[in-house]
Amino acid sequence: MTKIILAELALFVSYAKMKVQFIFMLLLAVSALVSCDDDNETVEIESLIFPNGKNYSTQCGVDGLVVISNANQADTLLGEYIADFKREHLLVCGEIATYGIDYVETRMEILGEKYILNIDVHTNLCCVMEPWCVAYVVPKNFNVNSVEYIVSYPNIENHKGIE
Repeated sequence: MTKIILAELALFVSYAKMKVQFIFMLLLAVSALVSCDDDNETVEIESLIFPNGKNYSTQCGVDGLVVISNANQADTLLGEYIADFKREHLLVCGEIATYGIDYVETRMEILGEKYILNIDVHTNLCCVMEPWCVAYVVPKNFNVNSVEYIVSYPNIENHKGIE
């Protein structure tokens, strides 16, 4: 009887050792995957928050995509933000909405060598012409020619027929 108990105990111990080894190998594999990264430099791009606390401004004179590279341009077009133009540019995109603006959502996507700036302008029922602009702070070495922008007004369809 003791031989059977000892054999079962030995089997249990070897099974526990295999489990521990498996978990250890799994942890090694996960840590190897986590520590792998590509050597490509990533460009830090941050959305500008304007003094009104929002990610867009209605006090701007921008139509389309503009790169602001000095304080004089910033004062003229935005009038409310000064960047460290020795180290960075402002990438500003703006238009005029035909309805009042509730809020603006932006996201910058990287597709290979291209940057796609997606802008969703959410409007309300106010029939006013309201200018808007968004800005991103980009490093001085950022290739501004690689940026394309897409502006959409997601809820404009809801306004059709209401006028």
